[in-house]
Amino acid sequence: MAAHVGTRLAEAQQLVGFGKRSDALAVLRGMLPLKATGAFWGAVAQQLFQLSDLAGAEKAARNFQKGCPGDEKAALGLSMILADAGKLREALSFAQRALTLQPDDPVAHYCMGLILSRENKIKSALKHFQKAVEIRPDHSDALEYIAYLSKGAPEQGDLRAIDDALASNVHAGRPGEAALWYARAAWLERGGDFDDAFSAYEEGARLMRAQSSFGITALERYVDRLKLSFSESFFTASQKHAYPNKSPIFIVGVPRSGTTLVETSIAAHSKVSSAGETTLVSLATMPYGSFEPVDLARINAELERGGNPWSEMGLVLKKSYADRVGRNRRVTEKNLGNHFLLGAIAMIASRAPIIYCVRDPAATAWSSFKTRFRTGNEWSYDFDSIVRYQELYGELMKHWQETLPGNPIFEVRYEDLVSRPEEVIPAVLSHAGLKFESRCLSPHEASLPVMTASMAEVRQPIHTASISGWRRYESQLIERHPVFETAENCP
Repeated sequence: MAAHVGTRLAEAQQLVGFGKRSDALAVLRGMLPLKATGAFWGAVAQQLFQLSDLAGAEKAARNFQKGCPGDEKAALGLSMILADAGKLREALSFAQRALTLQPDDPVAHYCMGLILSRENKIKSALKHFQKAVEIRPDHSDALEYIAYLSKGAPEQGDLRAIDDALASNVHAGRPGEAALWYARAAWLERGGDFDDAFSAYEEGARLMRAQSSFGITALERYVDRLKLSFSESFFTASQKHAYPNKSPIFIVGVPRSGTTLVETSIAAHSKVSSAGETTLVSLATMPYGSFEPVDLARINAELERGGNPWSEMGLVLKKSYADRVGRNRRVTEKNLGNHFLLGAIAMIASRAPIIYCVRDPAATAWSSFKTRFRTGNEWSYDFDSIVRYQELYGELMKHWQETLPGNPIFEVRYEDLVSRPEEVIPAVLSHAGLKFESRCLSPHEASLPVMTASMAEVRQPIHTASISGWRRYESQLIERHPVFETAENCP
């Protein structure tokens, strides 16, 4: 059995290396019915998680935990997968089990803090982050969250802890070093030392760039190919094959454009559940790649043989959301990468509304730059790439606005949303086919998990303080990119 399992795991890894993610998923999912127990389930869970199959990863992690109930790694792995799936209460129980098994494990304390912060239990979360640092003073992620979630100006020990961790060189040249600089910047910003904060943000971004191979040219070419695939003539000829699901409410926009605020406002509605940022659309459509012309040719060949891949993918997506939130619930979905998939979404959930969040480019450029995204968004550490990415995002969204059947896209401007929520939020709900409920004006009062970098902001009442926060750094930013010279003169 062990040799058989090892062979299949190696096969899946090889398929991923060849870019055959769908085939790799099929191999790994084929292992899930096995009745065997053992630590190998941890490796299966990890691979499925890396392929964004949270449901499969959860099943494998449960097999690991069930077969090895005394293994701290089994409890901890399951807790983090459950947390990413939005199942925070159960995640909390397994994180507590891991701490019971290993009370002095800094990783377990960090994971507990992460789960508690997503549940808005900030004081308790900070205690666990601080415990992780007490056990391991160079725990960069815990130090970053402490800086991010704390209130008030830094005390002497806050910056000293970060400087000591930097001086240790434990994280030199790795993401942990960048995390420490972002933590330092957050503390300095809160203390009003904007010059040193800006320098710290720049150093953190430099380190993140050094670990990335991102190139904007490949993205430009991909956007061009998507426009070619999903032309107006394509929709005219293909709309008859679309699957008419209306339950999901898709929220798109560049990072830091207000998408989390829009999502939590909608999800506060009594008939809506929050899915957060899932990969369910990508998983449902994975067999057909990135929907470039060659992929659409495969779909057309299936249609000619009497099949309907669009309907098949639509059914998979509908079931995935039903499994996550229940059959009779509307569901918000704000994976920001879904803007690449809106052409496919128009075919597999043709009645689904789309909310497009926009914000002043200078504000989103600075907010993206000062955020260390733990996965993806590699364009966000250089102002030229940030601005070009925003331009490409806008170009692609304009294409969807001009070509998607039925005008499903409703544009929401962040500055209007926070200045006039009593006007904008009812309009958003109406576009989503929902009756207005006053609770949607106070999303901070809803007990919704928040999984994104905006977790601290959306726990506050809707406010306008962030509209022009970047102007505290205006003199430095104008030197870095023209987008800040031409920025709107917001109050």
